Amino acid sequence: MPTTHNQKYSICTIVSKWDEYARLVSSLKSHGFNESNSELLTVDNSCKNVFDAYEAIRFFIQISNYDLIVLVHQDVLFEKKGYNELCNTINCITEIDSNWAILSNAGKSSDPLKCHIAVADGKREWHTKEFPSVVDSVDEHFIVLRKSTGVTVSRDLGGFHFYGTELCQVANRLGYKCYAIDFLIIHPSHGNIDEEFFNSKLKIELKYKKLRKNKRIPTMCTNISVDPTYFNKTISDLYSYAVVVNSPYHFNARNILKNNSRHTTIIARLIIKSGLLELKYALKIFFRRIKGDVMWWAANWKSRIHSKK
Repeated sequence: MPTTHNQKYSICTIVSKWDEYARLVSSLKSHGFNESNSELLTVDNSCKNVFDAYEAIRFFIQISNYDLIVLVHQDVLFEKKGYNELCNTINCITEIDSNWAILSNAGKSSDPLKCHIAVADGKREWHTKEFPSVVDSVDEHFIVLRKSTGVTVSRDLGGFHFYGTELCQVANRLGYKCYAIDFLIIHPSHGNIDEEFFNSKLKIELKYKKLRKNKRIPTMCTNISVDPTYFNKTISDLYSYAVVVNSPYHFNARNILKNNSRHTTIIARLIIKSGLLELKYALKIFFRRIKGDVMWWAANWKSRIHSKK
């Protein structure tokens, strides 16, 4: 296991109760985090919500001096593991996959019933075995974000829930991976599932629905199929062929789409080989020319007759 302990952290916290934050800072200092290896950044929400979590994350990313940003709740306590263990864990993850963006001690992957977690609440401890594990969402009480990846949260989301999920989804779209790691810490709170939680859930569902609203994404030389169903893939293949039929400089793509089963469904290939699409667009061009001629004569027939006289 790597033993290089040279990472520097920006430890970022939204503070609504300064007494809880003081206990967090005390636990950090007693477990190896100090002024030489860490900076403590806060947002003061003790009197009113100056920032919600999404705004605070963007603010922390902007003002932080270090690449490794630790987003941590004010009631977390570092009594199980500290600076050295976190450095070791990050070194190990980087050896496995240098393209990571998000780490957390609690997360879930594609299986909604299976979680990867290393957390205690002071009375009980939850500690699964499969670490590190690639995940699609993480819990918000402890998140390590690598600033240099460019991962952040969306401007059009807000509140205090689901930003762990949002960070992971943004990371995935940018080509990075997110991991649950074996880093046991104490978090007395089990989360607050209230009306605000469900309102935030509706907002993020609506956003992701909008991101996936287009089953097909047209480009200059093809058509990208987002919906994995056979029907929509077939429609997308036909659109792709229609694009190259109308293109003056993509002749080779026609043959590929006609004959290569890797790129088209069998139904699309049969329709393409039948020549129906070429006929459709040939007729379309033909009638477009006729329409153009008719419109021209409708606008100019008087002048043409007078010019012949």
